[in-house]
Amino acid sequence: MRELQPAPGMTILLPRETGGYDNDSGWTGIKTDNQHSSHHQPQDGPSDEEQLSSLANGWQSIAVHTAAVAKELRAVLPHLLPTTTNEFEHHALLNAVPWHDIGKNHPDWKGAVVTALQKAGISDKEAHQPFAKFSLADSPSLVGLEGDARKNRIRELRYSFRPGIAHEVASALAFRQFEQARLGATRDTDFASLLAEYVIMSHHGRVRKVLRDEIPKSPNSEKDTHTVRGVTHGEPLPAVTIDGETLGCDALSTDCRRMGRDARGHESYTRGVLRLLEHYGPFRLAFFEAVFRAADIRASIQASHKTNA
Repeated sequence: MRELQPAPGMTILLPRETGGYDNDSGWTGIKTDNQHSSHHQPQDGPSDEEQLSSLANGWQSIAVHTAAVAKELRAVLPHLLPTTTNEFEHHALLNAVPWHDIGKNHPDWKGAVVTALQKAGISDKEAHQPFAKFSLADSPSLVGLEGDARKNRIRELRYSFRPGIAHEVASALAFRQFEQARLGATRDTDFASLLAEYVIMSHHGRVRKVLRDEIPKSPNSEKDTHTVRGVTHGEPLPAVTIDGETLGCDALSTDCRRMGRDARGHESYTRGVLRLLEHYGPFRLAFFEAVFRAADIRASIQASHKTNA
């Protein structure tokens, strides 16, 4: 019998008595390392409070949340990316922050929030518009419910928000067009602009190298080539004021989803990511994405811990 040669990505299961695994060190290959505990995880579902926590996102407008993300990013960058060797990347990541959530001002996203709040019976939150963070956990319909009734209502509230649009795609496309107008033909090779666009587009993990929809549920249905991730070619993204700047787009273009060049001669979104991969490699690029995402998550956690009027 041919000896098995391990390869990257391979999953190998061994009897526990074979040894070779330590709780603290992981795989050691030493036979006597076989006193590790079981990795079995019970199938008990989350508690009511754990389920409810998924709806408790706090209340923040786009401008307030953006300021919080900028603060968190500035706090972590000196520790993770020393300025002496990464000043260029500092600029790119910070330049992405004001744009990263303006897609939440898209009419479809805003409309979905309003619908969800109405179904939840939540009102008097106009001070936080346009919404970046909203908390369906504040629904009065949860008061007095226990057991299965409470779990079912939490589930209903969770599924009541269906925007049908990836807001980060709208944000990234608006940023892309702003940068093309600012930089002209040089934009396609400007790594600061490309990196900022990438972290805006990827900060929720739905889009990375290729801008496309997921596999359609009905393969035989006619494909809308002008719409991607809920964003339709030519539709406006109403402006948002962020730190004194007015950011938006009169007519979003989805042309960059295609390979080759668009009508204005600019390269596709994918070609820009390939340039980044050639320049940074996959691990550094993933690290930049993770740093940006971490700042966004930290700001979101802070919002969920605050009680706003």
